[in-house]
Amino acid sequence: MRELEIADPQSVMRSGLATLEQLSFEQYDRGFLELDGAQQTRLVAISTAKPDGPLRELFGILRAEAVRGYYTSAEGLKDLDYKGNWYYAASPGCERK
Repeated sequence: MRELEIADPQSVMRSGLATLEQLSFEQYDRGFLELDGAQQTRLVAISTAKPDGPLRELFGILRAEAVRGYYTSAEGLKDLDYKGNWYYAASPGCERK
């Protein structure tokens, strides 16, 4: 809970994107968006190898947000077989004798 209270995702995103752009210029003399797909993939793979780096944090947030976005979308809710807020007289799958 404490981590949620002190988290600053905007700062992490800004720092991570700036680092990604810097690495892109160091490796390829071009911005990240100007690279082809293979170069982008290679750069991301190299940059996420550092466990405590700003890019690892950036991709952690992006991954979490992509998952949250999917499972709160209509398709994700359908995938979860979510039926909405239902009232059950007894919990389904919990047989009490």
